[in-house]
Amino acid sequence: EDEDTEDEEDEEEDEIPRTRKRKSSKAKAKESESESESVEFNLADYDDGYDDDLMGDAEDRKRLMAMNELDREMELYDRQEKRDELRRQKEIMLSLKAARDEKKEAKMR
Repeated sequence: EDEDTEDEEDEEEDEIPRTRKRKSSKAKAKESESESESVEFNLADYDDGYDDDLMGDAEDRKRLMAMNELDREMELYDRQEKRDELRRQKEIMLSLKAARDEKKEAKMR
């Protein structure tokens, strides 16, 4: 019996019309603009933690050197791929930030 009662309650909830006030396009634009402005850019987010030769601390270097050559090269390749992706993301964020800053300056004039 409890299951039937729950099903009926669910059906009743579904039948209740839900009305929401629609936002104007100006309100939507202002909201999306404020959301994009709230995106913070942190250079540390784009640091992979490895030095120029894609190795970390002494422990990481020791672990890599203990691997056979193929495994080590595969690991370094993966790290390079991740670094390249981080670099691309960083460039995109910097260009978006520059465009946003330029837009802010244009509004202030």
